[in-house]
Amino acid sequence: MINLKTEIITMLVMTGVCTCLAGCADPKTNTGKETRIECEDADIDAEIAKIMHLDEEKQIEYAEWVDEGKKLYHVSVGRSEENALEYSHLEDFFFTKENGDVISLAVDYPSKSAPMDSDRYVFEACDFKAEYIDVNFDGHEDIVISLGNQGSGGVSVSCAYVYEDGKFIYKKSFEEIPNYVIDNNEKVITGTYSHGYDQHVEVKYEYKDQEFVLVSEDTASNINGERDINQLITDLEISEYQYPENFNMDDDLRALLENCAIYYSDYDNSRSIDEEWEQGFIHNFCQSSWFGFDYLNSISDDDKSTISKDQVEYIQYSFSGNLIEFKSLKKEDQVAIDEASSGFSYAELLDFEAEDKGDVIDLSMTFSISNAAEGSVEKKGKATLIKNSYSCFGGYSIKTFVLNKEIFMSVKLRQLLEMAKVYRIPKSRVIRYIYIPELLSFLRRGDR
Repeated sequence: MINLKTEIITMLVMTGVCTCLAGCADPKTNTGKETRIECEDADIDAEIAKIMHLDEEKQIEYAEWVDEGKKLYHVSVGRSEENALEYSHLEDFFFTKENGDVISLAVDYPSKSAPMDSDRYVFEACDFKAEYIDVNFDGHEDIVISLGNQGSGGVSVSCAYVYEDGKFIYKKSFEEIPNYVIDNNEKVITGTYSHGYDQHVEVKYEYKDQEFVLVSEDTASNINGERDINQLITDLEISEYQYPENFNMDDDLRALLENCAIYYSDYDNSRSIDEEWEQGFIHNFCQSSWFGFDYLNSISDDDKSTISKDQVEYIQYSFSGNLIEFKSLKKEDQVAIDEASSGFSYAELLDFEAEDKGDVIDLSMTFSISNAAEGSVEKKGKATLIKNSYSCFGGYSIKTFVLNKEIFMSVKLRQLLEMAKVYRIPKSRVIRYIYIPELLSFLRRGDR
């Protein structure tokens, strides 16, 4: 027993150190006082200290340069205590220099209870990611902030602050552009959103009279080429899925979500794909030794070691709900599935909560993910599923999938802490022998 205790102690110390460190005074987050952050620019440091005064209800979440050129500095501020009725993130501060002078911008967000048409309304899976890019084509960078994904279609929404006469001015009209993409050739902002399972809408916006204005809107098919999904399922003899009365996550759908947790942190089926993405999908979803599902297994059971271009496109259709021609494959090409290989990553869906909205299912999930870089960790994720009665993944396709960047706790660490609690090991020893070694191990993995 003593040896076991000693072994546990020597392995365990990570969470306590983090707790200890979090409780220590941090010059960057002194509440009610000047906020001191060193960003390699003395003028910006001074401006931060001048305008940012955090009370005890606020804390700095992180501070970093937004762009590689280090032109725009971003300080993220959140609540010091969690409030289940509100977002943990409160506001963002941005700092840049123009002709030697510092320009600052403070951005706040409405309450969860605010109406959806509120300025900068925050949607699901929002990470408040900021970009410093030119969106009105005047040659000067503007500030764009992600507001998350709107609705069951998972449309990505962002807000924009356009640079005008030494200031960044909020433009509400930018939030109307779904899944925005900058077209520098035509000097327009394009956007897309789904319209049924087989169509999507393409929009174009121009910047006129200091606002983003819709100039065109067209509906296009998700199906490339002359064939449609009815022809494909007939050719491949695919049976229609019969749904149970209540949502059921079968083994194939679970395996699909676990595979997504390995390869995607932010997936949206409305985004365009290229040949590189196609080849990545083939490798990760058709040739992965970790990922098996009934449709692919049935082909192997028939003593076949390859799948056709049609079968690859059907698997992708089952995955996304969109029938897309793989331009990287020729009609006669065969993809070998007996040459499956995978990296050293593995994911397990530990638990989930499902909100059934009829043809749409919203999932909140917890994964255990193991890889060489992070070891075994737990991460939270969200997904929007859409009914697809011809999908080989339990009758559902994935509209959006977002995996949080935050690592909640190493599985090994959690187990060690539980054992330490059972053996009533003192906190000081837990910190010294569990938290500290685990923290050092985490830092070493980050260096690699």
